[in-house]
Amino acid sequence: SIVLGKYRNAWISVNKHLHNTNIINHLITVSIPSIINSRFISMGTFSEEEDMNSVTNAEDFRITFSLLQGSNWDNPILKWNINNYIENYIQPFIDEVSVFADFSIDSQIRNFIPLLQPPIPSNDEYYFDSFQLAHILNNPSHFNADFTATSQPRLDFIVYIPSPEYIPLRIRHYDHYVTKNSYLIPRTGGIIFYNREKDSTNTIPDNDMLDIFEIFISQLRHLLGVSSYTKLFNDIPELEAVVPNYSTGISKWELDQVIRTRINENMEVGIDHLSSLSDLVQKLTNMVVLDKIQSTVDVSLDYLNQTRIELKEGNYKQAIENSKLGRNNAEDAFFDPTMVGMLYFPDEHKLAIYTPLFLPCFVPLITRLIKEFKTFKKNKQKQQKTNKNNKNNKNKNKNKNKNKQN
Repeated sequence: SIVLGKYRNAWISVNKHLHNTNIINHLITVSIPSIINSRFISMGTFSEEEDMNSVTNAEDFRITFSLLQGSNWDNPILKWNINNYIENYIQPFIDEVSVFADFSIDSQIRNFIPLLQPPIPSNDEYYFDSFQLAHILNNPSHFNADFTATSQPRLDFIVYIPSPEYIPLRIRHYDHYVTKNSYLIPRTGGIIFYNREKDSTNTIPDNDMLDIFEIFISQLRHLLGVSSYTKLFNDIPELEAVVPNYSTGISKWELDQVIRTRINENMEVGIDHLSSLSDLVQKLTNMVVLDKIQSTVDVSLDYLNQTRIELKEGNYKQAIENSKLGRNNAEDAFFDPTMVGMLYFPDEHKLAIYTPLFLPCFVPLITRLIKEFKTFKKNKQKQQKTNKNNKNNKNKNKNKNKNKQN
């Protein structure tokens, strides 16, 4: 059995009665490396489920924590001690994953946020079925109108407090309730339903805030592509336990796995752009490629090649930086204004551009050619008629002469 540590370590336990040195050597030299290579080191892409949930690869993200409250509260929450929890729980995680992306964090409180549809009553509580979750709140971007517009991909984490008449509000999945009363919005963020006590003070207790941010960390892990422990147990039958890294929210080997995936994505995008650019240049042989494009392509190739070298040496931090620079230079070359015009300039466009220029010149030429053709045809018919008459006259004269001789 295998126990994964929170750094880059693991423990392998074997039967205490196993004394065969050959079996032990085979376990150490073959079995264990095979498990590590196939299940950890070689993980360069997301699974289908992870790819659907994970955010797109980007160099910076904006994280927004929102407290949304329904109406009819006599003592709505006007302030929450979020900065302390961001510093103690979110920031250590951000410090670890900042090796492949930058993150900025903000927060807000908004009141009088209605549900788009009423929940389903059941005895003394209310619930939403899991298939309704996409239709009970507006898109998180709807609540961020007060923030400055930015091109950064946004991750929204929302604590929603229902109106008093809908408390307690829960989430039901098939025939059972969801334990954490929360759900993930693929590639966007996560939402938690917080059932506040009706006669409570206008604050969220510390123990509830701790539970909320534990869920947020779990959702953020999913969005960034960190494999869930459940998936690991399913993929690795030999796995017995995983030791979580409670101080940062992500183990060193998990971070390595995400970095390798991001490197793989950067290299794939960079190589795709360079290949497309090469195909374009080979197809349009008369196209002029500026020297700066060639220089940018050379720089991109150097960075991508250096990424490969750093990966072999296990220098993931330098490899992710080189892969980002290689991808960025490849995109700069591919989307350069002088090249983009060629990508979308087929022969039909050339015909549409040059026809108005040359058509006025061709019209008189064509009409003149038609006229000359008609004249030529008319003269030819006239000549044929003349030749026929001459031939007939010649035959007549010949017959006359013959008759005279007789």
